[in-house]
Amino acid sequence: MKILAFMPTLGRPHLVEQAIRMFELQTWPDRELLVYDTANQMPEISGDRWRIVHQGELPWSMGTTCNVGIRMSDAPLIARWDDDDHYLPWHLQACVETLATGRWSCPSVVWDYVLPDLPSLVKTTHRDGGKWAYAGAWAFRRDAFEEVGGYSEDHFR
Repeated sequence: MKILAFMPTLGRPHLVEQAIRMFELQTWPDRELLVYDTANQMPEISGDRWRIVHQGELPWSMGTTCNVGIRMSDAPLIARWDDDDHYLPWHLQACVETLATGRWSCPSVVWDYVLPDLPSLVKTTHRDGGKWAYAGAWAFRRDAFEEVGGYSEDHFR
């Protein structure tokens, strides 16, 4: 089953090349990466199962950007892909396997650099007063995304 890795990026083109490389190393074969350049800093180019597109002229919220970008694909599964996160080669495969029996996925524990150069396991609720963090690790089925109406238009305005 095809999974879309959706990556909005704003003003950090230096991180995109690394994010694309991590996508290319993924073990799940039926995948695509959509890089949504909200600052229009990169050329609209494509490679093996990935492409970079521009937002356009409007200063959209992150919620609107995610909704528009995700709807550019017809993939039945969606995974967030952040430009500043690191993804192990089996990340998308784990998302697909989880979504085979569930409608969404949000890991409760992730590797993070709490101290510089010292990775450790941390709970995803340790930031923002206990609210979910690590949106770059979320995955969901398209039907669940559509059922809730996508991202809030005010999300990260």
